[in-house]
Amino acid sequence: MYFPVIPQVILGLEAEKGRRDVLRNGIILYYVLDRVSFLTYEKNAIKVRAAGAKITHKLLTIRKFVQDYSLAALVRAVTNDRENAVTTHQDILKKMQVLIDSRVRILELTLEMI
Repeated sequence: MYFPVIPQVILGLEAEKGRRDVLRNGIILYYVLDRVSFLTYEKNAIKVRAAGAKITHKLLTIRKFVQDYSLAALVRAVTNDRENAVTTHQDILKKMQVLIDSRVRILELTLEMI
């Protein structure tokens, strides 16, 4: 960028105009380099924020799953089912296993989508 101006400045040809060009080009070069470094930083910052948001969203989804489907909630869901009344603890365990399996599948699909 400066090579064509160097001979003019050294020989004193159009010295004032050459100095202005050098100063103007230097200022432009400084701002261009500053913006390029900002753009590369911004691209990396967006990637980091996106990864952080994914992790946070997954953790919040898992937290909500654990709160919504605690052991007490599963027992209530199984014992409140009027259509399929449970009589033994084995029936309760089977129903809870079916319920847990379906909820875990939903959780896995949700985490994959995130």
